[in-house]
Amino acid sequence: MRSELKGRGLGYLLMQMIIDYARVEGLKTIEGQVLSENTTMLAMCRELGFSISPDPSDPDACVMKLAIRH
Repeated sequence: MRSELKGRGLGYLLMQMIIDYARVEGLKTIEGQVLSENTTMLAMCRELGFSISPDPSDPDACVMKLAIRH
């Protein structure tokens, strides 16, 4: 896969579908946990507007949160 397309595959499409589904369902927030070493996922989430912070209960993970706009 070409580097400029990395992070634009199935994972990116699925995350956009999750965000759209959450919006339709009226959810206010999406929250998840990502391993700190998964830099591709973290970069994609940042690009999609998620805030990312260290997970206080797991030093090897980050918490990602997205406020859903309706």
